[in-house]
Amino acid sequence: PKSTHSFTIKKALTTLNPSTNRWCFGQAGRPGPGDVAQKLNTLYHKCGLPLASLVDGQFHNYWRQLQNATDRRLSFALANNNFSPIYASLPVHRVTVLRDPYSWLVSIFFWNKYQKSNIKCDDIERASRPNRSGWAHYHILKEYILKLCGVDCSIRYENGLTSLDELEAQTESNLRRSFSVVGILKETDIFYEMVSK
Repeated sequence: PKSTHSFTIKKALTTLNPSTNRWCFGQAGRPGPGDVAQKLNTLYHKCGLPLASLVDGQFHNYWRQLQNATDRRLSFALANNNFSPIYASLPVHRVTVLRDPYSWLVSIFFWNKYQKSNIKCDDIERASRPNRSGWAHYHILKEYILKLCGVDCSIRYENGLTSLDELEAQTESNLRRSFSVVGILKETDIFYEMVSK
């Protein structure tokens, strides 16, 4: 309901328009002539990231006010940057078909020709390094977890606003609560039967 929106949310939303005098809370002006890319980057770091944190914080408070204090699972999820209960509450039916993660990883390994770089498919220690040399970690994060977690997860993770553990928790929660049907690629007949009901 409109009446429950706080003044801070309204203020944050009005500052999104660069033509207002309150753009970026007075921290930066509109980009003018010159190096536009550099100025936009400065605006992003001085305005975009703080504004995102402010709006996320205001949303947490707003959402908590609407919830029943006895719903501990929801309170825990929101306290840990997990927005899947919100996604699950939207009047939308989501479906997805997933390939078995291990089969998918082996395919990724050979598709990207990692074996030509003297990397072994079964070198678990190297594959799971939390950087680009950890090929399995990199692909699972970028092409599996972040896509199932949602765009908000990608933005928050890339800007250091959430942890990998929080991403994994929201991804799991999304699969359990936010999708009406989750199919497995090798069982497409079952998937089609479920979505046709």
